[in-house]
Amino acid sequence: AVASPTEDGRMEVTCGNQGPTLTQGCIALALGVSASRVDVRMRRCGGAFGGKLFQHLPTAVVAAVAAKKHQVPVRMHNERADDMAAVGGRAP
Repeated sequence: AVASPTEDGRMEVTCGNQGPTLTQGCIALALGVSASRVDVRMRRCGGAFGGKLFQHLPTAVVAAVAAKKHQVPVRMHNERADDMAAVGGRAP
C-alpha cells in the first residue's frame, strides 16, 4: 500500500484490493475523516479468489495513519510469508 497525503488534506491510497469502497471506509474511520476525503486506487485486481477482500486492510490503514501523522507518503508491504499467513485460505 502507498498512502500519500495531499495538499488539500485528502488521503490518496493505492493498494491491491477487491473492495475499494470497504477500504475507503476503513481508512476514513481510522483517520477520523469523511470517506469523501479518502481516494482509494488499485492498479490491478483479480486472481486472488477473495484473498484481497480483507487481508490488505491492516497494511493500507497503517500506511494511511502514518502518512497523515508524518505528512509524507508512506509505502508498506508484507513479506510473502506474512501475506500467506494472514490469508489463511480461500474466502467462502
